[in-house]
Amino acid sequence: MKIYVGCSLTHAPREFVLGVEQLKKELRRRGYEVFEFLGLTEGTPTDVYRQDIRRCVANCDILVAICDIPSTGLGWELGTAVGRYAKPTLAVAHLDSKVTRLVLGAEQDNPCYQFRRYNDLSQVADFVDEIVTGSPAQQMGLPLFV
Repeated sequence: MKIYVGCSLTHAPREFVLGVEQLKKELRRRGYEVFEFLGLTEGTPTDVYRQDIRRCVANCDILVAICDIPSTGLGWELGTAVGRYAKPTLAVAHLDSKVTRLVLGAEQDNPCYQFRRYNDLSQVADFVDEIVTGSPAQQMGLPLFV
């Protein structure tokens, strides 16, 4: 199962970025293949677009979007995953994070999309496990979020 974890990097504090890296490490420990983004220093802006959209979003089995910090890039990834590819997408945010109503309201009209709140970022790995193996339909190999 290939997972792409998307989040804001440009305005993210170091602690947040380190937490995201820990989440990705935990997902790998649980057996998921986790795509990497180029970050803020590697490659050109075109390289970043191609890596994030053409490789990661286009080829992941699940997009996990961490929505704690506003990000135009993450919005683009969400729109592409849900709108273009109908990828199973889990958007998450901390209980105390202010999140745009568009992200909060998208679940109703998009069966491939879920939004959940977490108390600690480490909980997101459990959310992913629940999505992948949690329902009887998913255990029978039927599509996620249907």
